[in-house]
Amino acid sequence: MAQLVVTWSVKALRHLDEKALWYLANRNETFAKTFAEDVRDCIEILSAQPSIGVIRKQTPRYTYRIFHNHPQCSIYYWHTSSEVHIIDLLFTRMQRHDLD
Repeated sequence: MAQLVVTWSVKALRHLDEKALWYLANRNETFAKTFAEDVRDCIEILSAQPSIGVIRKQTPRYTYRIFHNHPQCSIYYWHTSSEVHIIDLLFTRMQRHDLD
C-alpha cells in the first residue's frame, strides 16, 4: 500500500509542540528530540498502514482510531483512502523532573 497524505489538525500540532517544549524544559534536548522523532516515525507507519490503530469511535462518516506509540502518548486519527488526519496527541500525566 502506498503512503497516504498526512494532515495535522492545529490542535495536534500545538500539543506536539507543547510536549516537545515540556521535555526540553524538564528533561533534556536529547529526550525532546527522541520524542519528536518517535512521533514522526509512528506517523510514517500510520500513513503506510492506517488500519493498524484500535477503533475508538465510529460515525456514519468516519472511523476514529487510536494508535499507542509510547506509554505516555497516543495518536488519535481517522483516515480515508488517500489521507490520514491526525486529530490529536493524547498524553498521560507528566511529572516534573526535579532540576534542583
